[in-house]
Amino acid sequence: MFHPTRHRHSIHCILPPYLARSIAENGTSEQRERVLRTLSTDSTFRALRLAGSRTTPSTLVTRPRAMMVESALHRTIYDLRNSEAFPGTPVRFEGQEATDDIAVTEAYDGLGDTYNFFWEIFGRSSIDGDGMPLQ
Repeated sequence: MFHPTRHRHSIHCILPPYLARSIAENGTSEQRERVLRTLSTDSTFRALRLAGSRTTPSTLVTRPRAMMVESALHRTIYDLRNSEAFPGTPVRFEGQEATDDIAVTEAYDGLGDTYNFFWEIFGRSSIDGDGMPLQ
């Protein structure tokens, strides 16, 4: 289905920290402003992930396979409703039917892919290896 009123970005990239620092130090004022906003948002998300986790950075270790817990997927999708107020309003929980909102469905499916990656490749039930919910 074509939605002419929506602009969809087709490229999503990971910006390495060293490159972000270089842009902040050497970029134009507009580039510096944008990268500093990105770094601020990144720090916020990292803090929220850690706060929702039952671990601290010093305890992030991979469990031996013999100690692995059973796989259990728990996803929650939030909508910030065009704001930067975290965590936003929950709009879809694990096991609920797909909504009409394409972005919500993409986020839900993407978290499922992320979960499967950590489970199949690392034998972990979450990013932190301790069952941290995917949000």
